[in-house]
Amino acid sequence: MTNKDRFCWGMLAGCILALVAVFVIEKVFSPFEPGAEVAPTEAPALKKSSPSSEAAGDMYAAFTFDDDAYLDAIEMQESGGDPNAMGDYDKWANVYRAVGAYQLWKIYVDDFNRIQIANRAWHQATYEDRWDKDKSRRITAVVTSHYADYDWRDKPHTQLQWIETAVRAHKNPTERNMKSTKPYWLKVKARMEEVRIVE
Repeated sequence: MTNKDRFCWGMLAGCILALVAVFVIEKVFSPFEPGAEVAPTEAPALKKSSPSSEAAGDMYAAFTFDDDAYLDAIEMQESGGDPNAMGDYDKWANVYRAVGAYQLWKIYVDDFNRIQIANRAWHQATYEDRWDKDKSRRITAVVTSHYADYDWRDKPHTQLQWIETAVRAHKNPTERNMKSTKPYWLKVKARMEEVRIVE
């Protein structure tokens, strides 16, 4: 057998092993069918706990505070409550990057799925879930609370400080502590104040 033959057989074996590995990982970490329900229809009450709590297997384990009304304000700011809203048009790709009531990008869903695995909560979301008002709310809740918990864990803080971080993380997780996300927070806060959520 020549070196070329050995190389070809080695490449073939490597490809087969990679396919087997992908198949096993999908079976182990993604036990739900694409588009299947990933959580109860009614969102449970928020828990005063961290992602490492006994509820870590729950889709809502990352929640910290009892009041999730900031999610309503984000929804109104993003789409006015329209689950069919489309935004952030990319003229080069001819697609709308942000869709649904919470105007989620695909990368936002990817971030949610990463957080779920890190928290040992195996419910995974699909890109189609962005169009579902309830599912997109759950995705937003988990992602925003993850970053707020991360920033404020073991630090004295008020509920409003936590909410501000969560809201700014929705705008841009990597810039949640920068000036660029401050105007977005002020808009959402104003909507919260309209219904006397924030005093």
